[in-house]
Amino acid sequence: MGHYQPLKNFIQQIVAISDEELQELMGILQEKHYKKKAVLTKAGEVESNLYFLTKGVVRIFFLKGKKDVTFDLAKENTITSSTNSLFTGRPSRYTLEALEPVTALVLSKDKLDELYTRSKKWQRFGRLVTTFFLLRQERGILERAMFTPRERFVSFVQNNPEFIQRVSQKHLASYLGIKPETFTRMKRHLMHKKNSKNNHND
Repeated sequence: MGHYQPLKNFIQQIVAISDEELQELMGILQEKHYKKKAVLTKAGEVESNLYFLTKGVVRIFFLKGKKDVTFDLAKENTITSSTNSLFTGRPSRYTLEALEPVTALVLSKDKLDELYTRSKKWQRFGRLVTTFFLLRQERGILERAMFTPRERFVSFVQNNPEFIQRVSQKHLASYLGIKPETFTRMKRHLMHKKNSKNNHND
């Protein structure tokens, strides 16, 4: 597989890993490809996989009445899953949907459990992966609770500028907890500021 280094870089943010250990992991990963709008995990199903994305964007959403609410977004070089379902064995409350053609290195729950039996390092890896997801979700919850809509928008654009081009405004507005018309107005204002700055620099 040609995704050795990105995967190693990601894992080393979580736990130190040798080339031999990474090869061990690569040997049990399965590369899968998903078309745009394909469902990786459906709400109501028990999650059985951990996905390391090497290409594309995945949206995690749930239904609130007839409205779908975007809960999280994940792009290449990170992991995603319906984590509560993966680690508890309960049906997923979320659906994972490919917003673009997606390529993922997939680690099944069975294979993950096998890794845990091999060494304490892999057990630590599992705990730290869980912590990674919890911290990311906590950050999102805190930003929604503490930031104004404008602050959430500015923070998101600064940290994830590529999503503005790759994800629809409807989904981004839902993710940020902002009304679509408010998102459109903020985006228009941002583009106006950029154009004014570029013209000034010229």
